[in-house]
Amino acid sequence: MTWYEYMIAKPDQLFPLYVIQVLGDYKGFPGLFIAGIFSAGLSTVSTGLNSLAAIWFSELDGTNFKTSLSEKKAGLLVKLLSFLFGILSFALVFVVPYMGGLVPVAISLSSFFSGSLFGIFLLGMFVPASNTAGATAGLLAGVFLVGWLEIGANIAASQGLQVLNPLPTSIAGCSDNTTSILPTPRSQEAFVLYRISFLWYSLLSTLVTVIVGILVSLIANWWMDLKPNKSSVPSLINLPSMEPDKIKNIVTKGAHDLGGSQAIHTSPCEPRVLLRVLEWVAD
Repeated sequence: MTWYEYMIAKPDQLFPLYVIQVLGDYKGFPGLFIAGIFSAGLSTVSTGLNSLAAIWFSELDGTNFKTSLSEKKAGLLVKLLSFLFGILSFALVFVVPYMGGLVPVAISLSSFFSGSLFGIFLLGMFVPASNTAGATAGLLAGVFLVGWLEIGANIAASQGLQVLNPLPTSIAGCSDNTTSILPTPRSQEAFVLYRISFLWYSLLSTLVTVIVGILVSLIANWWMDLKPNKSSVPSLINLPSMEPDKIKNIVTKGAHDLGGSQAIHTSPCEPRVLLRVLEWVAD
């Protein structure tokens, strides 16, 4: 084995090793690479911390404080919240080494809600029949799917089952000329859904959110159509408060409109007369 093969313990270390091997002979390039990583990381982290602090302050200021804080106190509170979130983020540094690769963990965590939120956006933009029930059901289904896949894959990996099949980082024992085919022993594989790459979690969450949202929206709309529409039923709420003479005039007018010159022979209690009266009252 070469010296650098002992340095590779995680896939996250492959790209820095590549930079050292390829650009290590050029002065300034490794440092430029490190500066780019720090700049990208700090900009993302600072944006996230400031956003969390602003959101928490807006929630606290609207519910927990009787009066609005002054600009000076509000600024101090936002800075304090940002500092607390920074401490919590720094504490995660000691947890990340036990969580496997950093990229899979980051993408898996972001897929919990990013795919479902994008699915809700698609429902609102391109599905006119979507409603609140469908969007809520789709969101819950997408989050549940990603959570199930992520937790199940981690449990399967901890049990020694084969979840992913990455290429080896070592070339020890490899020959440049071989004429025999040796059977490769395969470890017991995990459940087929647990072997899906984490890169597909967002897409799967989006698809499940859209499909479940459409189905639940159609069912909810069908259920609402079964219920009687109160606005289409003539209301008689004002009839009891009318005077007897007014009610008599309404019935007589309805009978006259239906019977014409023979209104005297038309009974006000006939169904068509009552229907005409109800329509007149509704108007």
